[in-house]
Amino acid sequence: MPLSEQPAVADASAAHTADGAALPPSALPAVAAVPSTTSDEPSLPVVRTEASRAWSVSERAAATGFDWPDLAAVREKLAEEVGELQAALDAGDHDGFVEELGDVLFTLVNVARFVPGGHASTFDDAFGSAIDRFEARRDRVMRSLAADGLDLRATDPVEVERRWRAAKSGEVGC
Repeated sequence: MPLSEQPAVADASAAHTADGAALPPSALPAVAAVPSTTSDEPSLPVVRTEASRAWSVSERAAATGFDWPDLAAVREKLAEEVGELQAALDAGDHDGFVEELGDVLFTLVNVARFVPGGHASTFDDAFGSAIDRFEARRDRVMRSLAADGLDLRATDPVEVERRWRAAKSGEVGC
């Protein structure tokens, strides 16, 4: 289906570059509507471009010999990048945070690339699965609170955390 006909894209013909030149639909990322998890949530477009791009860039670099020697080395790099991200957070450095967050995400793609059986969709699959688990757990917590006549905003955070842990462990009814 052409991008301009996809339901998640309001008007693909309206995309322009910074200098005002029109972009053809073929220059835009692939977008697909994802069904909402609840009837009151709209379907949202999902664009899976940057993780795939990171994977391709890493594969091309590796093909030239510009790569880590093994998974242990990538894991060391990940620890370094997470430390730099934490330092940026501690310093209140927004620009540094954005830069380091990108470095952490790029390194995570490389971790996935080094894991046996990893492939370009591994990162997107893992991220999507984490989102699905979060939504399922959140929904279980919300149903549990509602069943007890409680409102999330008025409930003690310790109680919400207890119910979250119960939802995470798979206890029925939290």
